[in-house]
Amino acid sequence: MKQLALLVVSLLAFSVTQFIASEAQAGPRNKKIMYREGKQRARIHQGVRSGELTKDEAKGLRQEQRKIHKMRKEARKDDGHIDKQEMKEIRHEQNEASKEIYQEKHDDDKR
Repeated sequence: MKQLALLVVSLLAFSVTQFIASEAQAGPRNKKIMYREGKQRARIHQGVRSGELTKDEAKGLRQEQRKIHKMRKEARKDDGHIDKQEMKEIRHEQNEASKEIYQEKHDDDKR
C-alpha cells in the first residue's frame, strides 16, 4: 500500500514539474501574451472593485479574456511555440480587448 501511495505521489509530482517546466520554457512571445492577459484581468478586477464595471460588463470582458487564452493555448499546441502570424492575431485580439475594457470602464452604465 505504501508503495502504491508513493508511486501516485511521485507521478503527481512529476506531472506538476513537467507542466511548470513547459510554461517556463514557453518562449518570449508566450510570456508577453501571458503578461498582457494578467494585466487585462487585473484591469477588469479593478474596474469591478471601483464600480466602473457592472457585473454583466465584467462577465463579457472575462469571456473575451478566455477566448484569447484559448487562442494562446491552441497556438502552442503543435510545437510549443507561437509563430509570428499567431502572435499577430493574438496581439490584435488583445488590442481589441484592451479598447473594450477602456470603453466599458468609461461609459455611463449604472453600477
